[in-house]
This record gives sequence, structure tokens and C-alpha cells, in this order.
Amino acid sequence: MPFTKKQSLNIIGVMSGSSMDGIDIALCKFSPKKQTIEYTIINAITIPYPPSIHSILNNIRNTSAKDFFQHDVTYGQWIGKTIKKWTTRHHLKADAIAFHGHTVFHHPEKGFSIQLGNATQIAAITGIPVVHNFRNADIALGGQGAPLVPIGDKLLFHQYDACINIGGIANVFIQKTNVAFDICIANMAINYYAQYLHKKYDKNGHIAASGNVSPSLLNELNHLKHLKQKPPKSLNREYFENHYLPLIQKYQMPVHDIISTITEHIATQIAQSISEKYIKNVLITGGGAFNTYLIKRIFFYAKDKKIHIPDKTIVKFKEALIFALLGYLRINDEYGNIKEATGASKNTFCGEIVKV
Repeated sequence: MPFTKKQSLNIIGVMSGSSMDGIDIALCKFSPKKQTIEYTIINAITIPYPPSIHSILNNIRNTSAKDFFQHDVTYGQWIGKTIKKWTTRHHLKADAIAFHGHTVFHHPEKGFSIQLGNATQIAAITGIPVVHNFRNADIALGGQGAPLVPIGDKLLFHQYDACINIGGIANVFIQKTNVAFDICIANMAINYYAQYLHKKYDKNGHIAASGNVSPSLLNELNHLKHLKQKPPKSLNREYFENHYLPLIQKYQMPVHDIISTITEHIATQIAQSISEKYIKNVLITGGGAFNTYLIKRIFFYAKDKKIHIPDKTIVKFKEALIFALLGYLRINDEYGNIKEATGASKNTFCGEIVKV
């Protein structure tokens, strides 16, 4: 992918994951270099959601249209104030903000993907242009609007045969074929059940390691309809609530055993996604990369692969980095999707720019 404009920019990437625990913010410098691009993460931070914002996000799909738009403003204002406070404290300068927003509804089959977070409010509060609404152009061209991370894997992490991110949902990008897809529900499910033990997540996989895998539940999880579908395919929180949870709730099991079974399911499906012989070097990032027990189980099922866990900054902020890259590409009028990954009819510009 050649770059037509030789422009280096500092972009703030803001990512709200499906796990609903907070936002990742990363100030990244991008500079074009031949057919690829160089990057530096200048500063990065994770900001937990205050209870008021968490409550909004947790209940947003059940609200009225009027309240939805009010929450859109409220969330956008919180994002704007949070970014301004962070940049002021650390004397950071940015040319633009790339803001993904919190996904509320993702229905590419119906032609839309809706994220919460008013970009105009963010631009007004920070005084920085905002690139947002990254998914709907791809959807308008018949794509899934997801995953968009593969463009970053292609440009920034091309030395790996496959790139896996284990967040609320686990996803994979295969370099050779440009194929990418959501593998399975991941931290979203583990965190949900960890709450029953008064934990926000399963630190280092200790809960899973202390439980017993249920063969019958594991078998059902491994035969979910989504897993049989061919790429491109994507998952969302609605799928988790409407299909995944009801399946598990049929089983009367200790929470430790549920988390152990979910973890085993994630490991088997990740290993399956990289089973092709030409896939040798695999990068794993996202919160799940810190789950040492999960990684151990992935190693068990993918013994013939060289699995790489990068430094903590990349593990934690890779998605914020890549959405910052998407903002950079949009400002430079470069394509932001990979049509083979999303199913769109062509590559296109991803994102809209708001200036106040």
C-alpha cells in the first residue's frame, strides 16, 4: 500500500472494548516509509469507567431514542474531558483524535453499526479534530464493518503470519490470505462470570486453573453456529447475551468450572483458527495475553506454532494504536479496510472527520 502524502502526524487513538471496563488511550506518531509505515507509542493510559458511565453503557440498549442521544452527548463529553486532562497533565500535542466509540448495535446485515460517543463534543472540548464512525462505509459496500484491525496488522505487524487479539472477543488476521474474523467470545464471558466471585477478571487464569472442564458444556460451546460459518464473520455483545449466555445458563455448575470450561473453549478455537501449516509465527495481544493459564492452554493445542507475546505496551494498547493508524490513514486519504477481511466490495476510506 503506497502512501501518496509524506506526512508524519501524532494521533490519539481511543478504544472502548466490548469488556466495558474502561478506555485505552494512546498517543502515537506515524511516519510513512516506502510501502509501509513506522510508528511510536509516545504515551498511553487506561482509564477505568466511573460508575455513572459504566451504568450508561450497561443499560444503553434498553433506553429510549431521546435518552440515547443524551447519553451520546454525556459519554462524548466524558471522553473529551478525559483526553484533555490527560494531554494537559503530560504536555502532549496531537494533530487528531481517532475515536472508535462504544459499540451499541452492530448489524451489518441490516446496514448499520452504531457507536456511542458524540465526536463533535470531543472536538469542541479538546480543540482537536476527531476521526470517528469507522465502520459504516465498509458496511455500505456490503462488508461486515469488522474487523478493521487487519489494516494495522498488515502495515505494522507484517512479520507475523497471523495476528490474534484476545479482548472481549478474540479475533485473528491471516497475512497470506488477508482473511480476518472474530473467532469466539473471550474475556467478555470470563469477566462476566468472574463478577460472581467479586473479581473484575480472572487474573493470570487462577480461577480457570482451579476449576474442572465440563466436557458436555465444552462440546456445546465448540459447536456454536458462529464457529461453523465461513469468514468474513463478526460477533458482538448482543450475540453474547442472546446466544452464548443462555447456553451456559442451562448448566448448574460452580463458577470456577464454568470459567475453566470457557477458557478451554477459547484456547481450542484460537488454536483451530491458526491450524494451517503455512502459519508458523503468531502474535498474540489484548488483555487475554496476560492470562497465563489461557496462553498455556493455547500452547498446548498449538504445539507446532511459534507464539509471540510482545511487550506490555503493545499487548495492552495495540487496538488503540491501530485505530490511531486508521485516523492517520483517513486524514491522508488512504484506504482503511481490507475487503477480503470484511467482505466489502472494495477497499474504502474509513472514518469521518469532525472539526470545530
